[in-house]
Amino acid sequence: MPTKSKNPAGALALVKFLTTPQQEMTFANAFGVIPSLQSAQSTYTKTYPQFSAFVQELPYAHPDIAIAGATQALTAFDSALAQLASGNPATILQTAQTNLQALASGT
Repeated sequence: MPTKSKNPAGALALVKFLTTPQQEMTFANAFGVIPSLQSAQSTYTKTYPQFSAFVQELPYAHPDIAIAGATQALTAFDSALAQLASGNPATILQTAQTNLQALASGT
């Protein structure tokens, strides 16, 4: 939440409301998303048993790379992928790997 928010209490109340198990199931019913709250996932698998395998695999999911500078490295990688037809795939992948490993190791 921005530090200069005009209504921080209202913003916090909205976030709390949007992240209740009931609201997450409302989103699941409307948009087909899996609830992020574990407390809502059992309701989701009962409602949508055909998707229970996806919920069971959530512990193995990994978020985007949370390393300072990774966004720029991934943006450069995306730009290079756009040139894939005329570029060298091995070079594109090696450059991305080199850049991300340097960020991860702090060099």
